[in-house]
Amino acid sequence: MEVLIPLLAAVIGAVTGWGVAVANYRQAWINSLREDLGNFLKEVSVVHDRYSDVLSGAADSLEKLRDARSAALLARWRVILRLNPFDPVHQDLEAKIEALMVVKDAAPKDVDVSAIVELAR
Repeated sequence: MEVLIPLLAAVIGAVTGWGVAVANYRQAWINSLREDLGNFLKEVSVVHDRYSDVLSGAADSLEKLRDARSAALLARWRVILRLNPFDPVHQDLEAKIEALMVVKDAAPKDVDVSAIVELAR
């Protein structure tokens, strides 16, 4: 009996420690995903600004648009690589991200951005 109590305490401690470690890794993943999403939304906003410059005929605006698009694509891939392709919420988030990559106006639609933010919460 004297050996059983310390053994039981060790097992409970190990299980509790494992649970805390998993929770910490999950929270770190969530924080990283949110940071990457924020960066993606910023880069998409820059793409829209550069698109507006192209439409107005500003000098070297096409090269700046190309650079902004490359940064947005990198940010997009960072987000997508963090997602679970089998989770319906993540599939929905990926679809909304893809829709935001299509530039039609000088600014991203607030509805599209808000939908991504809501899914990320």
